[in-house]
Amino acid sequence: MRPDLPRRSLALLAALLLLLLPAGSLLTPTQASALDATWEGSKAEEGVAKTADALLIRPLSVLRFAVGIAFFVPAALFAAPGGRENVEEVYDVLVARSVDYAFRRKLGEP
Repeated sequence: MRPDLPRRSLALLAALLLLLLPAGSLLTPTQASALDATWEGSKAEEGVAKTADALLIRPLSVLRFAVGIAFFVPAALFAAPGGRENVEEVYDVLVARSVDYAFRRKLGEP
């Protein structure tokens, strides 16, 4: 085991902080609001939203769908004594909403 590894990690963290902190202070609130005005509704915003949706949100939504299917069976068993409406509500919350969000909505929509 190398004893200088924690020291190197701390030095790397300090260097990153020294680089990132000044970059964050370059935008004052007035500059940020001016940037916001040009960002809203722009093609760049749409592109970033679609890319984030395709690479991050959709795969997590499919995972949510799979987990919802896995939890639906035991939840339906517990909801069944309450009647059909309860089972339909469990299905809606755990399965139907996940399907809509993961597969039916347009790319980039919230």
